[in-house]
Amino acid sequence: MHTLASAYADLGRPADAYRVILQTIELRPGHVPDGPDWYVFGRLAELYGLPDAARRYYGKIDKPEDDDRSAVSTWAFAQRRLKALGAGAAKGERKGRSRHR
Repeated sequence: MHTLASAYADLGRPADAYRVILQTIELRPGHVPDGPDWYVFGRLAELYGLPDAARRYYGKIDKPEDDDRSAVSTWAFAQRRLKALGAGAAKGERKGRSRHR
């Protein structure tokens, strides 16, 4: 379901992505988000023009202990998104200004 939610986000269908990820979390005991959930929330934040929120969500994903799988892990995907986002405010991104006027 995480893959479906991520695909919806990548296709610009945030409502569908959000619906699927919430259904996924509801099925889990305790209803607590985990790494793949945070990745989807990060993608959604990016879609809504919230890079700082996206960075926070991606930062919640733990690096896998198995190095053989780390290149194809949710953590690796999050690292790529963080790199694409750059350092954000630290590199001069102005808070409170929208790039969509």
